Amino acid sequence: RSDVEVGSCLSGGIDSSIIVMLLDRFFKEGKDSYFPKVFTAVYPNSKIDEEQWARKVVDATSVRWFKTGPTGTDLISDLNDLIYAAGSPISSTSTYSQYRVMKLASEQGAKVLLDGQGADELFAGYDIFYPVFYNELLTRFKLILLIKELKQSGKFWLQLKKWVYTDIQMLLKRLPSPLSKKLYEVAITELQYLKPEFKREFLYRFGLLNFPFGSNLNNTLKNYAFGEKLQVMLRLEDRMSMHFSVESRTPFADDTALLDFAMNLPATFKIRNGVRKQILRDSVRNILPATILQRTDKIGFQTPEFEWLKSLESEIPNLIETNINPFVDTELLRKNLNSIIGNPTSHESSRLLRFVFFSQWKKIYNM
Repeated sequence: RSDVEVGSCLSGGIDSSIIVMLLDRFFKEGKDSYFPKVFTAVYPNSKIDEEQWARKVVDATSVRWFKTGPTGTDLISDLNDLIYAAGSPISSTSTYSQYRVMKLASEQGAKVLLDGQGADELFAGYDIFYPVFYNELLTRFKLILLIKELKQSGKFWLQLKKWVYTDIQMLLKRLPSPLSKKLYEVAITELQYLKPEFKREFLYRFGLLNFPFGSNLNNTLKNYAFGEKLQVMLRLEDRMSMHFSVESRTPFADDTALLDFAMNLPATFKIRNGVRKQILRDSVRNILPATILQRTDKIGFQTPEFEWLKSLESEIPNLIETNINPFVDTELLRKNLNSIIGNPTSHESSRLLRFVFFSQWKKIYNM
């Protein structure tokens, strides 16, 4: 019930698609002549573009669809305003997708947007939850079901390898502080760019980080939902939306009855036959288009960082300023820029850009 226009974000994944389908149904059942506006960030010709999936939802409804297609050049143009809106250094360019979607919504007169944040944390939507689920089945001696789930994934040996690797990785993170510090220095490549004296003084903080994991799926999900993982995303969503005078609402993350219900469901309701968020899929089987319902390849709110890095190769060095010299060896960082940009990985590129965001944040806020 609202006196202003209500719309929704639409990525093409299950969560936002559910919200859009229900929003469309709500107005149709009320015989309302209002057709909700929905907003999508698209990246034509990029492997991470999800426009085709969002289109399937739009074609199944009467919503009005608006798209924005930000580029690397746009990111540089909007960088100061983006970081000012965030209020703190951001960790990846996915925040820029959110920024542009909120900007588009504001330009189209939408005052309230619904979004699907929180469903992954309630119903086990991330890959990292597979190893936790397998751990739970193993500790409960449900060995037949464990073998079945590994087989149902369609990639038995690959899943088994990922499970063992993730368990080892998480165990290493729980080693006593002196040992974990050594491991962090080896595993986290950007630490090599920190000044030795700064690193020595503050490296202990890595030992204080919370890495939600274990052998109980619901406990792990609670740590994701109520810990820093979801909270960071919700904070940025709020910052991006309010920057453009848009109220963002997240039905999956703010309904206490739903939270309580979901957190008390057995793990086998959430992952079943190798499929994540199974009970959520079952509940909307008669609502979602079949192609969306069966999706298991959702990649998150990403941007084509690899392509952007290539196009911005000449601009990035100018965005790493001397204001971070007390903390960062900018000379070494600049020396390695070309090799990182020339052979980017998701980790390297995002981590490179974090130095850019940090430097520009200090500049914008005169820190």
